[in-house]
Amino acid sequence: MRTLDPATPLPRVQVIVAPGHRGADGVGFGWVSRGGGRSVMFTIDPEAPAEAFRRDWQATHEFIHFLQPVFVDDDAWLGEGLATYYQEVLRARTGAISPARCWANLVRGLRAGVAAGDRATLHEESAAMHRSGRYVRVYWWGMAVALTLDVALRQREGRSLDEAVRALHAAAAREPARAWRAEEALRAMDEALGVTR
Repeated sequence: MRTLDPATPLPRVQVIVAPGHRGADGVGFGWVSRGGGRSVMFTIDPEAPAEAFRRDWQATHEFIHFLQPVFVDDDAWLGEGLATYYQEVLRARTGAISPARCWANLVRGLRAGVAAGDRATLHEESAAMHRSGRYVRVYWWGMAVALTLDVALRQREGRSLDEAVRALHAAAAREPARAWRAEEALRAMDEALGVTR
């Protein structure tokens, strides 16, 4: 079975690397832009050791966003959840981190997401995260949804989230300027895999 991997074709992307971050992690921040052409920018510590960049998760996270559509603000949890899930899974698949480290990172993130919880829905948290700064819950609860989907697809359907994300990428490529709702993205993935809910 094919899996989503770093060789999955991506459209041409401009990568901008700017100094500005200081710290042991190497990469301070990354973000994707699609207006006026696809680009991704990273702030880095130019004096960080090479190992800091080898263990970095942010580049993987940001490039995963190009495999999915842009989501409306209150459904950012799905896009960030997929990127957060795959930032760990793809690094384990390529040997950048061990499978044990992958699982440890996922568990640590889930715990942080639970600790950041309150009575707001994921839709409400997503819509307000840039104002509230409550990214942890949006990213890691979204990751919990991605993990749950992957496990369910593998156990019940003999398929995987990799296949669903490839199908979503193809669907989004047909309408690149449109912002998607989570429900329609999930429906597009279900239809591509022949899954009924």
